[in-house]
Amino acid sequence: MVDGGLPRMAARVLARLYTAESRSLTAAELVSALRVSPASVSKAIGYLEQVGMLHREPDPRRRLQHYVMADDVWQKAWQISSSTNANWAETAAEGVELFGAESPAGRRLSLMADFFRQLADDMSGGPGFAVLDDALTILAAYREAGRVVEVDRLAAVLDWPVDRVKTALEIAAAARLSAEQRAALAAAEE
Repeated sequence: MVDGGLPRMAARVLARLYTAESRSLTAAELVSALRVSPASVSKAIGYLEQVGMLHREPDPRRRLQHYVMADDVWQKAWQISSSTNANWAETAAEGVELFGAESPAGRRLSLMADFFRQLADDMSGGPGFAVLDDALTILAAYREAGRVVEVDRLAAVLDWPVDRVKTALEIAAAARLSAEQRAALAAAEE
């Protein structure tokens, strides 16, 4: 994980959570298992929370926080890497504007921007991946709620514009219809 770019302590915390018997650990348990200071664990947890790789859950019986690894931790890591590559592309493109496209630095930065833009697109499944990811988020929200939630309410909860929610719902509906059509075709072929 460290070779892949994760900070060393964050990698240790993530590895410990991943290999724990229970689905969560407290900060004290992490400190004890890793034999490090509470500050080290706190900093690592802060980083992992910021990038969405784990979250806190309160203990209903005691005043403790349990740290739980996200179910889709590796997908999150992939998305973070893709986003980082997109940021590199954007920064390089700004450099091209700053130095000029015909300057030696501008030409190098242009190649860098093209490379990282293509890498980010490849990793994210292409430019349309964000819309598909939004559709999956909507479906997960419905599953979590156990019912269909009004568009306005869903937009407020997700802190998204209503149009973004509507587009995601359309994509989810289209994917569902496609799956149903494929199932019908498969049944007809049998």
